Amino acid sequence: MRSMHRVLVLGLMILALTPGFAFNTGNALVNDIFAAQRVDSWPGQPTQPTPPTPPTYPGNPSYPGNPSNPGNPNYPGNPGYPGYESPDQLFENGRNAYFQGNYAYSIQILKRFLERYPHEYRAPEATFIVAEAYLNTTDYGNALYYYRLVSSKYSYFHQAERATYYIGYCLVKVYDYRSAINEFRNFIARYPFSEYVDDAWFVIGMTYEKLNDKASAIAAYQKIVYEFPSSRYYEEAKQRLAALQNGSTTPGYPDYNPPQPVPVPPSNPGGSGQITDYELYNRAHNEYIAGSFNNAFIYFDELLKRFPGSMYADDSMFWKARIRYEQRNYLQAIRLFEDFMRYYPNSEYMPEATFTLAHSQKEHGRINIANSQYLRQGANNFAWFQQKYPTNSYASEALFQAGECYEILGDDVTADNYFRRAIAQYPNTPAAVKAKEKLAKIW
Repeated sequence: MRSMHRVLVLGLMILALTPGFAFNTGNALVNDIFAAQRVDSWPGQPTQPTPPTPPTYPGNPSYPGNPSNPGNPNYPGNPGYPGYESPDQLFENGRNAYFQGNYAYSIQILKRFLERYPHEYRAPEATFIVAEAYLNTTDYGNALYYYRLVSSKYSYFHQAERATYYIGYCLVKVYDYRSAINEFRNFIARYPFSEYVDDAWFVIGMTYEKLNDKASAIAAYQKIVYEFPSSRYYEEAKQRLAALQNGSTTPGYPDYNPPQPVPVPPSNPGGSGQITDYELYNRAHNEYIAGSFNNAFIYFDELLKRFPGSMYADDSMFWKARIRYEQRNYLQAIRLFEDFMRYYPNSEYMPEATFTLAHSQKEHGRINIANSQYLRQGANNFAWFQQKYPTNSYASEALFQAGECYEILGDDVTADNYFRRAIAQYPNTPAAVKAKEKLAKIW
């Protein structure tokens, strides 16, 4: 009897699941379940219903503002637009104008291309050509802006290396020497095997001369003389190095002294009487060069408050931290460098920020025994810096500094291990010489 009951129930269930079978249990909820259209349990089946796209959703072709909607003739990228220009037409016209030397027209056309087709696969090349066109018209401010775009937004583009180099070049042309030095150093760290590395070191030396920092200029020229003997700048670098070491006057460099400063348009133009981000940035660096560190800090801080999305934001955050480091306010420098690394992890200043953070932690940690945890943090950051940037010019020094941190902590075994690593991995560096002296207990 029980077996017959099971067969009857199973038969009713099969009939209930058969399309077209009407089954009334007396329960509305159960009736709805059985009466509903059958839906398979995995996507892709013919009976799987596809939820309709709401007509008010912008991604729906029937949405009034969708560019692909034939009923939207006012969108410039739509073929139905009266003045429609295809991406091929705009790009080719802009590129051809550039090669013909018609830079103003090239800029106009390619900027229109970038505005209408920002995600087109030729956007990186168009951005780079715009930067080159501005450079050829000596509009270094706009050239700087577009080179920065290529270097950061399109870092995968094959001309990103050249763009990164010319960021420093443009900064020299607008007299922002400190930023130019930082950009050239970042270029060397980012592209250590570039054909422009010797050029970068030479311009760094020239720029340090402009800032009357002879010791740093000597170090830059020594890089060329000792590491790039086949460089086209070798002879001039050798002459300048000898002149600086002998206390003589080096020959001038007329390209660095144009008769009048080149005006740089602000990247965030304000209304009447409103200061721009570029003006704040420029004032901050002028104060810094003059040695007015607190005033420079105030200007950098004000820029970040007024223009948090500015192209100068990461520079400003970095220099705020750097100023506190140079003032030997190491604890505040640590906090600011940590903020910088958290907010701008892809910034070109990351290598220098990491190294200087570690050095700040070392200096703060050695003040007294209560700060010893900072010594360990500094050692870890020095070691991480060397692993992250093994070809950086400070990599060998980072290993040596990590060893010194452990030496101060009294852990001579770990300290000696770092000194040996510095000697083994970077044998011909000043850090290796110091490490050998440490192991020999000379100091």
